[in-house]
Amino acid sequence: MRTIKCLIGIAAFSFVLSMACVSFASGFSVLHEFAGDDTDGGLPYYGGLTLQGGVLYGVASYGGPNWSGVAFRINPDGTGYSLLHAFGDPDIGGNGDGVLPYNSDLAYADGKLYGTTFFGPTNIGTIWSVDTSGNNYSIVYDQFGNSFPAGRNLQAGLVISGNNLYGITFDGGSGGGGTVFRVGTDGNNFAVLHPLDYYTEGGLSGGTLELSGNTLYGMTGTGGPNDAGALFKLGTDGSGFTLLHEFGDFAGDGEAPFGSVTCVGEYLYGMTCYGGTHSVGDGDGTLFRIGTDGSGYTILKEFSSNSDGGAWPTGSLMYNAGMLYGMTSYEGPSGYGAIFRLDPENPGSFTVLYNFEDDAYGAGGDLVPYKGHLYGMTVGGPSSGNDAGVIFSLSTPEFDAIEDTYAGLGLDFTSAQMDDLTNLYYEGKNGLSPDPITIGDITWEYFGYTIEGKNPGDAWKEDGVYYFYLGSGVKGTAGGSGDVPEPSTLLLLLPFIGFGLRKLRRK
Repeated sequence: MRTIKCLIGIAAFSFVLSMACVSFASGFSVLHEFAGDDTDGGLPYYGGLTLQGGVLYGVASYGGPNWSGVAFRINPDGTGYSLLHAFGDPDIGGNGDGVLPYNSDLAYADGKLYGTTFFGPTNIGTIWSVDTSGNNYSIVYDQFGNSFPAGRNLQAGLVISGNNLYGITFDGGSGGGGTVFRVGTDGNNFAVLHPLDYYTEGGLSGGTLELSGNTLYGMTGTGGPNDAGALFKLGTDGSGFTLLHEFGDFAGDGEAPFGSVTCVGEYLYGMTCYGGTHSVGDGDGTLFRIGTDGSGYTILKEFSSNSDGGAWPTGSLMYNAGMLYGMTSYEGPSGYGAIFRLDPENPGSFTVLYNFEDDAYGAGGDLVPYKGHLYGMTVGGPSSGNDAGVIFSLSTPEFDAIEDTYAGLGLDFTSAQMDDLTNLYYEGKNGLSPDPITIGDITWEYFGYTIEGKNPGDAWKEDGVYYFYLGSGVKGTAGGSGDVPEPSTLLLLLPFIGFGLRKLRRK
């Protein structure tokens, strides 16, 4: 039960372990120090912040007026922190409110945030929603538990497509390893897409599913043939369940993945909490790549408690401009983990961007980029304060350089004008639909066509529509979709009214 070991170890570490912006070295800033009491939340264990409309949203697992966790919002400059909801209200929902929101991977649609809780007063897990102003909180679905085929306990977050939410339970279901499920945003039409068999497919999943097109990708943290978890895929209709990799398959393989995989074109990237050969026993974790068809499994990085990058990566990877970004939760020079960057095409390029100190430690979630910064949370720190975790930012000037390549038509897309842009229409090569991309907090869609006679940076107007042509220099920012030919040639479609930007409907 290596995943349980990892969970307990990190939880113990965080326990042994609201301010204005407090700066530290290397561009690292604490935006908010969780109080961990009945006025605020604390200990945000897993998942990452969700960025919508220039505001960060998330959950903390502990504290709040009902001592059952909170949902919150905060501006990227550290101002405007406020609680959206305090969990554990016995008067909400038919079975009472949810308790202990473990994962901050919140889904968003039409002004609402959707999340999960691990427990509830008389049930074992809930799906909830609240609007971004903190109003209209409701229980979307709560028929989880020991006697329900839906499975029990939700530690992972949710992904959304159209009017459907997709998720995975921690355990339970007919196979004992949890279930992959679908439910409407209105709480109707719940369906188990696949019950996970603990002994052959694994269970105890803590990572949110990855959705790419009509395919879901996920990982189990333990169980399976080698008792080390597994990586799988299936269709959004429940068809085509396939094991892509059984962790612990060979000496030095990764074990106990605790986060999500990140889909980039034809590859999946992820991390395991244990495994590798850099320490005696279970190892300190790995970073891997595998084809979406299960081929080409490769370990790109083995973490070590004795190295600069730290150990125990329990979150997920973020992909931006050809680079992977992630965090370790423990060890390293100061003993508190690190934020790192890796070029997947050059594993030797592994670079530590920041070594956590006693300002913040026990990072267990994901990173989100926005206007030259990375944002995330830790379950511990600062040791001189409440020691209930923090929300932080890290300055990353390299992102500014990437976003500058999108300047065109006299516009600076790193300015506030960028916030007025939403999804752009797209078509895929040969009728396929490449995945959307994110620049700042805006989701964009792109064309995979080569325009003869045009160079990167060219802008022109046809039939009242302005076009801005992007070249291979922004291949990584486009997510490296396999639908885009090499070298990547991208075209963004920017509708205008006069000289002002037209607001397009966000997908």
